[in-house]
Amino acid sequence: MKKMITIFAKRVQLEWRYKLRLWTGVIDWVVWLYLLIPLIGIGIYHYTTLWNQTAAWAEHIPYLYLVIGVFFYSISGRLHLFVEKADQLFLIQNESWVRQLMRWSILYSFIVNVFQTVVTTGAIAPILINYIDFSLVSLSLLFLVLTLFRFLMMGIEDMISIFVQGWKRLLILGVAYGGIFGLFLLPTYFYTEQVVVQLLFLFILSLMISIGWKRREKIAWSFEEDCIRASERKNSGVQVLMTSAMYIGAPDMTIKKQKRKKKRPWIFRQSTLLFKQRSTQNGLVELYLKSFIRNWKLLLSFIQLQLVFFYAVFVLPYWVKWGVAAVFIFVLYSFLAATWMEMQKSPFLQMFRLDELEAMKASRKGVLYLMVPSLTLLGILMLMLSIL
Repeated sequence: MKKMITIFAKRVQLEWRYKLRLWTGVIDWVVWLYLLIPLIGIGIYHYTTLWNQTAAWAEHIPYLYLVIGVFFYSISGRLHLFVEKADQLFLIQNESWVRQLMRWSILYSFIVNVFQTVVTTGAIAPILINYIDFSLVSLSLLFLVLTLFRFLMMGIEDMISIFVQGWKRLLILGVAYGGIFGLFLLPTYFYTEQVVVQLLFLFILSLMISIGWKRREKIAWSFEEDCIRASERKNSGVQVLMTSAMYIGAPDMTIKKQKRKKKRPWIFRQSTLLFKQRSTQNGLVELYLKSFIRNWKLLLSFIQLQLVFFYAVFVLPYWVKWGVAAVFIFVLYSFLAATWMEMQKSPFLQMFRLDELEAMKASRKGVLYLMVPSLTLLGILMLMLSIL
């Protein structure tokens, strides 16, 4: 028992050191301080105005929109497993060791989830108390509901990822989240002031979590898949951070991802050429578009990014919408440019000598093709909101 605690604590320590080295090695703090200090100052100012009830824009935010935003936060959590491929040589031989490591990983994920929910609840607390007339009891119950509900969603996502992969996983998750959203509205929207309903919902969540996580501890046959997901979640966001940091002079670094078994792509399975004229530029653009759309994780992140900004444009006051739209265009371009640079560093393209001018023209063309649909949707949304 003590040996497994020592191994787990060592892995947590190494991971936090790894992330700290990335931040201190990738980020040029002299440059970033020019961005961080103003942003922190603006955030503190607006947070203070919310508590002082002088933020006029908060009066126009419907409570249902906050509930929808909180629901998206609730389904964003992911279970963090501290398993490694080398464990197959030693730890996996002893089932009790694997269960202990799984149990400590689940406890760690829960603690991180509690901390993140405290920050999220604290961020929206002035709006709930001052503008929607929440009591401290209702706010406390909402915090408990969010903590347990998000932890349950982490387990549901993890269990589905074990048994289903690819587009089927996305479809099942979408259907599951759609059905669960109706249940989520009961304690967070319809019965926020009824303590009995809240406590009953908390009891049901606790019971489901207890049953679900006990079952998860016994699943050991998915060990290799767990290792891949653990590596992906350890490096989640790190590659985008490092690629984006290159724009401000940080060193050029990439992270090699563990590859799953090759499967048929869910789209463009028997695709023909996208461009009639064959050239280096068109070939690179076609490779970028197909690889981007075939990568369902990248595509999902792309869709989530758009949903977050569209939601902000829909909720915020009219005079703020244009600023959010401008930020959206910048973030969207940076995201797509980062994915292009990652594709350009792939081992396949490294085998060829590409003309830098042609590659630059291709990158602009490929990024533009993916930006046009998003900008069109943004324009339609802004037009509809201005008419209404």
